Amino acid sequence: MADHGAIGDSRPVSTLRGTEGFFRVGQAEDGRWWLVDPSGRAVWLAALAVGAASRPRTTLLRAWGFAAVSTGRPGTGGGDGMVWLPTAGLSDGVPWVRLGGARLPDVFDPDWSTRVRERAAALCGPLTDDPSLLGWRPDDGLDWAWEEPVGRPTLLQLCLSLEPRFAAYHAAWEFVLALHEGRLDRVAEAWQVPLTNKELLRTWTTEEHGVATLGYRADHRLWTEQWARRYLAGVGAALRESAPRHLCLGPSPGRAATPPWWPDLAAGAVDLLNLRWTPGLAPAGPGPVWVEDFAWTDPRLAALPTEGEELTRVERMLARGRGELRRLAQEPAVVGWTWPRATELASPAPWTDPSLVDGRGEELAVHAEALAWVNHRAPGWRRSPAAPALRACAAAAAPASSPPADAPPRP
Repeated sequence: MADHGAIGDSRPVSTLRGTEGFFRVGQAEDGRWWLVDPSGRAVWLAALAVGAASRPRTTLLRAWGFAAVSTGRPGTGGGDGMVWLPTAGLSDGVPWVRLGGARLPDVFDPDWSTRVRERAAALCGPLTDDPSLLGWRPDDGLDWAWEEPVGRPTLLQLCLSLEPRFAAYHAAWEFVLALHEGRLDRVAEAWQVPLTNKELLRTWTTEEHGVATLGYRADHRLWTEQWARRYLAGVGAALRESAPRHLCLGPSPGRAATPPWWPDLAAGAVDLLNLRWTPGLAPAGPGPVWVEDFAWTDPRLAALPTEGEELTRVERMLARGRGELRRLAQEPAVVGWTWPRATELASPAPWTDPSLVDGRGEELAVHAEALAWVNHRAPGWRRSPAAPALRACAAAAAPASSPPADAPPRP
């Protein structure tokens, strides 16, 4: 791993989470969060998302400046001296709510917490002594149906419209009625809708007619927060029991927007929060953040400005991407990030496909060379004068093989 900084003896990191000899996360005196590797050095990590059939050779990963791989289930990563960040899939095998924009495990199912603990023991327990494992994400792709397109149902309404075989259906109705004197007419009054029976609400949901009144939205927020707390408590307990030496991360986010209160709530329950990249992302919560799925092929990046007028489409894409990664490297809460995937069936248009290798495993230079340039400079950007100096960690020289942070791009 690159020599990115050392923890100073006289000015220690103010907060450390984790176990000595394994990956930890800590906040310096200037407010910046850093990952701390098993040797005690502060590091900034770039990871590549890989699968069992799409992992490039380790020599390529290192040449591109990646020190870590982000994997799906255990068994698809690790080894070869690479840091790895797996997803446990703790909720696999239990009922999931997949309706409308919601994709969540049914945490109200009486067997959910037991199965989560059993799966953590089976998958995470055998790897408890592996210092190259950064930490565990409990599940991936959670969508909270928090802010659906205008007029469509959100999570509480979706749960109230589930089939009775779901525990979340019964829990949702008990929750709502308890808020309103146990009477449906009081619910209708508070929500300001003509709700005369439960089947009518299910009909509205089937027709994608969402309730969006202030009264409903107040109950919707309380319900979503209750679900999140129950989820975080369950997976957190399972991971800390079966993987006590590794960092506990939040679940990988889905494609939909997360609730605005999610970072604060999750940061109090996990060591490291996952956030999906969005343009201008500036985490302001109380804890450290890992940024997932940033690629400069994302069409949303086109909204960011670039310098220079006579640039090709690819040049503009790369310029925006380099600028955004430099900005992320200087965000105090961000400790690392993930490029979304290693390979797919490569598209002939490099501005739409983030692949780094083709189907034969050969390097696709348009992204790979630019990523290598960025990744080797990111530690310098992290320590650059453009952002507050890291005062709790002694500065370390960049690796001899890495060009200086202000060097011009290679032709």
